[in-house]
Amino acid sequence: MSASCRSLIKLQKLRLFPKAVQTVSCGSRANIFPTNQNRSYCAEVKKEATNEPKQDTEDVKSEDKRPEAEAKRTDTWAEAELKEKEDKQRRQKEADREQTIKVEILNASMKYVTKHGWSKLALASGAEDLGYISIVSGLFDRGGEELVLHHIKTSNKKLDAWMIEEVDRYKKAEEKLPITKFIKAATKQRLLMNEEFIRGGVWGEALALMAKPQNIPESVGCLQQVCDDIWHRAGDTSADLNWYSKRMLLAGIISSTEVFMIQDLSQNFEETWKFLDRRFEDISGVPQLGK
Repeated sequence: MSASCRSLIKLQKLRLFPKAVQTVSCGSRANIFPTNQNRSYCAEVKKEATNEPKQDTEDVKSEDKRPEAEAKRTDTWAEAELKEKEDKQRRQKEADREQTIKVEILNASMKYVTKHGWSKLALASGAEDLGYISIVSGLFDRGGEELVLHHIKTSNKKLDAWMIEEVDRYKKAEEKLPITKFIKAATKQRLLMNEEFIRGGVWGEALALMAKPQNIPESVGCLQQVCDDIWHRAGDTSADLNWYSKRMLLAGIISSTEVFMIQDLSQNFEETWKFLDRRFEDISGVPQLGK
């Protein structure tokens, strides 16, 4: 027995050291731990050992819940996107339906223009025929101006359809399209679409409405469109400054002839067509237009 162990036993016998002492022999050395301190230390070690697996379990549960939370967020975004898409489609359907009703009223109102002029009264009369009287004020904030623009745009579309038929007729007959003759005929055809309102004495009012500053951009745009359509159907393929000059000169011819036509009292507008021929002669220097 080592000397340190013998000294420890002697101290215990003399009661100079607590009985509840745990000795741990490590070779030639002895470590002394009071029993109560050893139990506390063991309890702490046991507690830490117990808590470590619990922490791991909580981490696993947290990791398990993470994909679920991400899935919920994804579902929320998908639902919001779907709702936004459905709202957009609903608004588009409502806008399309409103536009359809608006066109129907405008078409029905045209027959009242010679009686009531380009006014809300003509619109109300057309709407009443269709049963839409209560919504007229909400759909037509610009009043009669929308009637004028509707007539112009509708007439331009009709003219384009007429030109397509004319071009097809020449193709089927295997004949070359006479450009100048075709342009004159198209111009005359477009001007004749105003005949009803000229004879009714209301086309001058329409031109005055289109001359308002707020309507000039749209009015000029419609004139530019019809001139471009005529030259396009005539087979114009120019890509230089002639493209602009041809359309500008044609716009001037149409505008001046339209004003002359309002004042023409001759039978079948004979004086107007003579005026139109003179205008084409004035620009005879422009290729493919005045020849």
